[in-house]
Amino acid sequence: LDSTYHITKGFSIFAQGDVSLTYGQFDNRRRDRHFRFDQIGVNRNIDSTTHYDEYALLTTVDLAVGLRYETMLYDDAYRFIIDLGWENHIWLDFNHFVRNSLSSSSLFTSDLHEGNLTMSGLVVRGRFEF
Repeated sequence: LDSTYHITKGFSIFAQGDVSLTYGQFDNRRRDRHFRFDQIGVNRNIDSTTHYDEYALLTTVDLAVGLRYETMLYDDAYRFIIDLGWENHIWLDFNHFVRNSLSSSSLFTSDLHEGNLTMSGLVVRGRFEF
């Protein structure tokens, strides 16, 4: 999605949006040391190393909105464009952390795919087309 609403001859409001799928490997490694006291007060050390490889399809959403100025130069042979806008990038289910927890059913459990990564901010961008 790429749209532009022209306000005057040179100024316009633009909006952009896209969705993409990226396939890649997540390599998760974690090393833990747990200290526990049993019922008679003896310290038990539990060392664990977790290694989890996974190939996953990651969804990315990009959105942008802002103000654009463009002008043609040298008998419309070249075009100069400058944008001032706000961009937002979202990676869905990006966090692939292995979080270990002691439980009664099994010694370690892993919870994956919890949390999105979002980056957003003000962007100033210029280009020269010929």
